[in-house]
Amino acid sequence: MTERLELAQKIHDFLDAHAKIAAAYDPEYDDPGERFNGPDSSMLYAAAERLKADVPFQMPFSSWGSGCYKPVHDQEAKAKHDEILAELRVYLDNAPTAPAR
Repeated sequence: MTERLELAQKIHDFLDAHAKIAAAYDPEYDDPGERFNGPDSSMLYAAAERLKADVPFQMPFSSWGSGCYKPVHDQEAKAKHDEILAELRVYLDNAPTAPAR
């Protein structure tokens, strides 16, 4: 698995464990990207999907204190969140201007 795909999986694993789900989300009718209760987790999800598709994207905004993640006082989960953002920044800083085909 490439570094890009590993980072995408890391984001998905983090969201599965720590993103709050929107109360109105119905997996039968809604797209997977619509399951989150706020824009921060939705932006991370979109970044993971773009990593998987190998298409360019901008650095997503995400803040641990946004109310999109749980449990809010879990310092280990916050550290994972911050680590993911740092890895995304390094990836984007080193990404070619066009995706590899």
